[in-house]
Amino acid sequence: MKHATTEELLARFKMLEKVDIFRLARELKAERCQCGGDLSFQMQTGRAGLYLCQTCGNSGDVVSFVRETLSMDYAESVAYLTEWSERQ
Repeated sequence: MKHATTEELLARFKMLEKVDIFRLARELKAERCQCGGDLSFQMQTGRAGLYLCQTCGNSGDVVSFVRETLSMDYAESVAYLTEWSERQ
């Protein structure tokens, strides 16, 4: 397995700032938390999108959203988001 260079990692993290968490959630049909509660989403300029469950308080950034929704580890989530953003 090839290890990413520092420049590649920084480029991936910069890409995360541009992920539209609203579009991603619609595409994944993820409107509810695993507890069944409603999810709310927000975007902040210069930062990755955030999510929050109104029922259990589960929250996080776009990477943790993909980890929870698709049951992936951190590396798989970043790779998924990289590919997803390239298709947008």
